Amino acid sequence: PAPAPAPAPAPETSPFSSSVVNKEQLFASIQETLAANKDAKVSFTDTASHWAANDIALAMRLQIIAGYQDGSFKPNASVSRAEFSAMIARAFHMTAGSSQVSFSDIGEQSWSTSYIEILASNGIIGGYQDGTFKPGQEITRAEMLTIISRILNLKQMSHEGPASSFKDVNSGYWAQKTIGDATAAGLVQGIGTDKFAPDSKATRAEALSLIVRSLKTDRSIEELLQ
Repeated sequence: PAPAPAPAPAPETSPFSSSVVNKEQLFASIQETLAANKDAKVSFTDTASHWAANDIALAMRLQIIAGYQDGSFKPNASVSRAEFSAMIARAFHMTAGSSQVSFSDIGEQSWSTSYIEILASNGIIGGYQDGTFKPGQEITRAEMLTIISRILNLKQMSHEGPASSFKDVNSGYWAQKTIGDATAAGLVQGIGTDKFAPDSKATRAEALSLIVRSLKTDRSIEELLQ
């Protein structure tokens, strides 16, 4: 008798939350952006020897960020909540969601208003109890990771090991579970051997590296970004 056909491979589970990211549309958008910028020259005066140089160059080609007029990128500068919102919206090519959310401190003429509204309408970011968003406030490592956790299905990702235990992230810390899930999934690492520095201000390089790693958690997009 003829041998039984081999079972079809199980469909790859997308690491992205389907409620906020359409993987097919994201793949097509990234492919189009890369093609449009294939000949773009990425060169900053202050990133050649930086640990995140490759991620910064890729993020530039993906039009997630831009440098400064003096030719620098300032990789170690802090990132505001507005800036990170813009990076996320651009990186994942997001459009407005179904929720209506408004903040009292983002004006219609602000460069970041549309990005903040897109993320808020998809439930990715929220404001403060007083109705503000504080767009100019520097974002922390824990806040940045929390935003990413609303885009990625951390629990469904292939875990590389148990969650790390950090001395500065105790069981009562508001983002303890998110930090644990993200480290177990191999998405982030601590500072040194036993600290995460959750309340430290995130840098431009850290923000972009986290975003690039998040995009690459999808196998087909990772191959596209090679």
